[in-house]
Amino acid sequence: MKILLRLVSKTLPLILTLFCLLIFRLQHRQIQALTEQNQALTHTFSTQSQQFQATLKAIETTNEISKQHFYASETQWADSQANKIFIKKPLAIMSVLTGLCLLPLLSGCTSTQAEYVTLSYPVIPAPLLADCLPPVIATQMSWGEMLILNEVLLTMIEQCNIDKQAIRAIERERQHEKTC
Repeated sequence: MKILLRLVSKTLPLILTLFCLLIFRLQHRQIQALTEQNQALTHTFSTQSQQFQATLKAIETTNEISKQHFYASETQWADSQANKIFIKKPLAIMSVLTGLCLLPLLSGCTSTQAEYVTLSYPVIPAPLLADCLPPVIATQMSWGEMLILNEVLLTMIEQCNIDKQAIRAIERERQHEKTC
């Protein structure tokens, strides 16, 4: 027994040292894996950043080109003599047409008598005004019966929503008739 205790007492520090080295090695591998992941993510980020900057530069270049093209085409169009003629002719025609349209309005001023018409509002159907009655709920139910009850209740709520939508449509129709 003493020999065994001596053997254990001499080998225990060695076993603990080996165990600590094993733990250190595992942690070192984890740190290396995390470092590699970090490097990969940094590379991906820098690549995406470069792509974004290139896209942004291309958009800015396209905007500059379109601005230059717009200003160049605008000055060419305004400076051309043919376009000045095409602008003046329609303006003269439009002023003549405006005068011709105003003449009948001046001669058409006669006294008119307002005639009021009574409007009949659409009647709301009785099923739309009826209450939505809930189904009878039993005191004890199984899970299947509870599922069926939930389905019936959802169907009733859906029907009430359809009724309310129909009432809103009738009210919109009434408002439209009032404005006309």
